[in-house]
Amino acid sequence: MDTAVLAPTADVLRAVGVAETPVALAGGTTGPSYLAGSVVLKANQDEESTAWLGDVAAAIEPSRDFRLARPIRSLSGSWTVAGWAATSCVEGDHVSGRWVEILESGRALHRAIAHLPRPDFVDRRTDRWAIADRAVWGEAVVATPNQLEDEIGRLEVLLRPIEGVPQIVHSDLCGNALIAADLPPAIIDFSPMYRSAEYAEGILISDAVIWEEVPMSLAENWAVNPEQLKC
Repeated sequence: MDTAVLAPTADVLRAVGVAETPVALAGGTTGPSYLAGSVVLKANQDEESTAWLGDVAAAIEPSRDFRLARPIRSLSGSWTVAGWAATSCVEGDHVSGRWVEILESGRALHRAIAHLPRPDFVDRRTDRWAIADRAVWGEAVVATPNQLEDEIGRLEVLLRPIEGVPQIVHSDLCGNALIAADLPPAIIDFSPMYRSAEYAEGILISDAVIWEEVPMSLAENWAVNPEQLKC
């Protein structure tokens, strides 16, 4: 992807009240992100879901257990401009091996938003993550690539019914929590799904093992005693 072509234009910067030159940030799955002063601009964002997150973030009380990157309205009052959404820049870096802290912060966030109703846009999502999520829960049928039939077949036999109270959760905490000294983890890039909090924790633990080379003991300890998780 050529992020130079997709950088926020001068019109976008003016619309969100930013005068600084944007600098490309690493990462991003739905599009490039740029830092301009104290504002992060992210491409390919939806007005409805960003507006929902803005309302949610405004209603969450400050917490000593987590920090939250909060959406910022444009000067006209919209939450997106030409597909770009602005959020506050939060201090911190991606740091491997801090999964217990991230898990605890995720739990605190989920407790804070457990009362929220299911937003309509969750059911209208058509991105690959939403489709895969529905497939796992038996709500959609996805064609299996021939080269993955054996692997997926071995996973399917392990599926079991689970109990859990559905609520809005951040479904992608892995890589979306920033660590800073003497501060709680900062949670960014909220990816909303309406599932149980335990499901979101399972995704976090799985991603830690797969992408961050955390030992399988993390998953084993979580499965046996999630409240006393240790690496």
